[in-house]
Amino acid sequence: MPDLTKDYIKSQKPWIKIAMKGRPMWFGVQAKNKTEGLFRVSKKKGEVTKQKLFDGKPFDESGKDGEDGKKANTDGIGTKASMGVCQKGSSGQLKLMVVKGGLTDTNLEFVRLFITRTLKLKSVKEVVLTEVGDESLLPKVDENEKSPEQATAATVAKRVEDLRKRLAAAGGNTEIGGQLDAAGRLALTNAEEADDDLDDAENKIVALEAKAKDGKGGGAALNGKLATARKSWGTASAAVDKQLEALKAAMLKENDEQLKDIANYGLTGVDGGFRSKLNAALKNVEDKSGDAGELKKASAAAQSAMKDLLKHVGGDDRVKVIADPPNGWPKVTVKDTINPALKELADALK
Repeated sequence: MPDLTKDYIKSQKPWIKIAMKGRPMWFGVQAKNKTEGLFRVSKKKGEVTKQKLFDGKPFDESGKDGEDGKKANTDGIGTKASMGVCQKGSSGQLKLMVVKGGLTDTNLEFVRLFITRTLKLKSVKEVVLTEVGDESLLPKVDENEKSPEQATAATVAKRVEDLRKRLAAAGGNTEIGGQLDAAGRLALTNAEEADDDLDDAENKIVALEAKAKDGKGGGAALNGKLATARKSWGTASAAVDKQLEALKAAMLKENDEQLKDIANYGLTGVDGGFRSKLNAALKNVEDKSGDAGELKKASAAAQSAMKDLLKHVGGDDRVKVIADPPNGWPKVTVKDTINPALKELADALK
């Protein structure tokens, strides 16, 4: 019977992360004591039953193994498998739901230790164990759910790109942008940990998206001129992303591992993070738009962020290379693409 080793814990984390994305998963537990047992998370109910957990050899009440009759240590042996459903609760919360009376004392102790040792995912801030009246009240689990894939440097890089777009659309945030940059770098040495960091970043982006959707920016609506300029900036920034994607696709077709590494990881931060900083500054302008004094300060900060971005794209070697890349690859004209939008923003912020 396995104990809570690193490899065993690691095997369950991908399914738990799916549950934390709002898609319910079955879980099952049966423990010999609080440190030895099995805790399995799956899309299939049959994989978390007593028989599956112990490969047909459950501990019985006599304390004897059903196969060879060897006497087992009956002290603290859980003779019943507990099963339920886990799913995302409120922000950062993982709910473990079982039918009332279905969690034995020994299994409960094991679950507590399992939670302590395993749920150190950045996306999980709290674990709540609850009971329901009967199984029909448990959330429905989709057994056709796609099985989780192991995080790799490539999958993390793709996820970073997608989250950058969502962050920009939600108004940007310097801290979260920095978190995405750091995860992209970490993926080269520890993709799993980087993916966990992205879970945390995604939760923050979801909160920003909800705030933007509800119109709770904290200040009055932007003036029409600035709102139009922000839209132009968003379009220009998205155009740069599209150009980067085209260049990346072309580089990945080359039979050169170094080029592929550059495509996957080197293009991610070509803007130096200055676009994210500008987006955050513009969001602050919106938040302060109801206070003339604070608005003036926020506008000055946004103008400063624009200058930093222009300085970067005007002097960074990577920006120059991708503007006229070799081998007939697609051009990424960062400076020419964003300049008109930045001029429009500058005018609107005066």
